[in-house]
Amino acid sequence: IEFDGHVRVKGTVRSGFSIKCGSLFAQEIDQGKVFAVGDVVVQFGIIGANIQTEGNIRSNFVTDSIIKCFGNVTIGKEIINSKVWVSQKFTAENGRAISSFISAKMGVIVKEVGNDTSPPCRFQVGRDENSRKRIQAYDCILEDKTRELEKLQRQYEKHLKNQIATPGKHSPTGKSQQAVSVFDNLPEKNIHEDLTKIETLIKQIERVSNQKTTTLNWSTREKGNPVVKVRKRFLGNGSEYI
Repeated sequence: IEFDGHVRVKGTVRSGFSIKCGSLFAQEIDQGKVFAVGDVVVQFGIIGANIQTEGNIRSNFVTDSIIKCFGNVTIGKEIINSKVWVSQKFTAENGRAISSFISAKMGVIVKEVGNDTSPPCRFQVGRDENSRKRIQAYDCILEDKTRELEKLQRQYEKHLKNQIATPGKHSPTGKSQQAVSVFDNLPEKNIHEDLTKIETLIKQIERVSNQKTTTLNWSTREKGNPVVKVRKRFLGNGSEYI
């Protein structure tokens, strides 16, 4: 499904199914993939899923999943064996985190962490990995577009020199009038195509640069101090906070 608006799934988003949407409500996501611009709300749980969103995520539980969220992630009961990157805050005030990695710029708030037998949890706060990777991607795009622009500019200069160096219109022996017309207009046509491509590339570079600046400004804007709060207990073999 690809839809710019809100998508409501009365049942489960299952394996092999992908949704690209503005926002999403589903009863459950079981090994499905979701790419959303707005909020993702799951009534029951997220199992073995891959979710990326610009908004917030709310779910009762998360298991064996990968989540990348530019907003906040709020979990009701528990998160188990999952990896989460959050640009805002991860909260499970009445839940627990078990054998999971959670990176949240503005902090992690959970009731319980780990148990006596689970692998350790790792919490990383104060860093916005989503924005960092997006800015890195913008840099790669800008580098490629800049190289392409430089190549086009060299090509344009070459065609321009060829046009200047070409003497007045002449007709090669045996050429029809139609062939002469195509022959005479070819340098001008090449120059026009070069300029069109150059203008398009410049607009693309400006758009990506603006997107990069917006992301950078948003990620560095003051949002408060990052925190780690475990309300009840901190268990597990070697769970750590970075």
